[in-house]
Amino acid sequence: MKISEVSKHFSVSIQTLRYYERIGVIPNIPRDTNGFRDYRKSDLYWIHYVQALRRSGVSIHSIQTYVGLVRQGATTRDERKAILLEQRRKLLEQRALIDDALIHMDQKLSVYDEYVVALEENTRPSDQ
Repeated sequence: MKISEVSKHFSVSIQTLRYYERIGVIPNIPRDTNGFRDYRKSDLYWIHYVQALRRSGVSIHSIQTYVGLVRQGATTRDERKAILLEQRRKLLEQRALIDDALIHMDQKLSVYDEYVVALEENTRPSDQ
C-alpha cells in the first residue's frame, strides 16, 4: 500500500507517517523498485497501534521507549506492561475528573431553565 493510501486510511498526514518512521515508532518501510514506500500489513498494524496509544495520551517519547522494548523481545514484557498500566492509571484519573465535571454540569442543566426564567423576570430563583 502506498503512503497516500495509508494516509487516507488512517486519517493521518503523510508528514506524520514519515515522522513516525524517522523516529522509530513504526518500522522502516520497505521501498518498491521506484523507491516509494510500500506498506505491508504488519506496518499498518504498527500505525494503528501507535495511533491507539496516542489517543490514550501516551507521549511520543513513551511510545519510542515501548517500541524499543518490543524490538528487544520477550524479556521486556514486564517493562512494556508497566508502561501500559501506568497509562491506564492516568486514563482512569482523567475519567474520574470528567465524570465529576459531568455530574456538576447535569446538576446545573437540571435547574438552568428555571434559573434563566427567574433572572429574566428579575426575581430571585428558588434554592436548588
